[in-house]
Amino acid sequence: ERDHQHLFKVAGNEGIIFLSTPFDPESAQMLAELGVVAFKIASGDLTYLPLLESVARYRKPILLSTGMSTFSEIEGAIGVVKGTGNEQIVLLHCHSTYPAEIQKLNLRVILTLKQAFGLPVGFSDHTLGLAAPIIATTLGAVAIEKHFTLDKTLPGPDHSLSLEPEEMKRMIEELKVISASLGDGVKRVLDGEQEIQKLARRSIVAKEDLKQGTVLTKEVLEYLRPADGLPPKMVKLLLGRILKCDIPRGVVIKLEDVG
Repeated sequence: ERDHQHLFKVAGNEGIIFLSTPFDPESAQMLAELGVVAFKIASGDLTYLPLLESVARYRKPILLSTGMSTFSEIEGAIGVVKGTGNEQIVLLHCHSTYPAEIQKLNLRVILTLKQAFGLPVGFSDHTLGLAAPIIATTLGAVAIEKHFTLDKTLPGPDHSLSLEPEEMKRMIEELKVISASLGDGVKRVLDGEQEIQKLARRSIVAKEDLKQGTVLTKEVLEYLRPADGLPPKMVKLLLGRILKCDIPRGVVIKLEDVG
């Protein structure tokens, strides 16, 4: 408990949100009294329903790891938490091996869980490197759990697959860029594209010097850049119409130029 109090204080001074995983109701109570803003539940305790109910009653967000679980077990855990009136749940997809092989992660489960339960979904990563968190982020993961160490060579199952300080910094920076790059999914002309669009698109122009009274046909028209006149999709508005004025070669033809 004393260690938790010290770490909680240090984290607060550094602007870091302090989280810890309780493995029994007594630990959950200690963390709640400490003032944690959320709880993390390990994959191994997904079916420890008395613990889930106890934690849920503190009315704080719960990060719920789902490694080693079936769909029905996840459904049952969610039901217990929601049964207390607490709906602040983030599911974490996870492959509970150390280290996990990236080919076996089945990261599309992130999409499955999101669609099935309508909850935010993240990813608890036990792989080596940064590829898996990056892929998970592109699939919509809202949170990434990655183990941290000061030295990968330290003994124990976690250290070799954990990130050292510079690696953790790099991952966070890259994930922020990737998250920003995903956007909102609405297709439109994007910021910065307007000027390029004008240069890259085409206008309807005279293919040769045209005299007043010329009947416009496909043979006397062409489509050149930039897009400062009528676009090619409007050519039918010109075909068969008569020029009211001379149009030199390469000059755009406007609707007011025809009768």
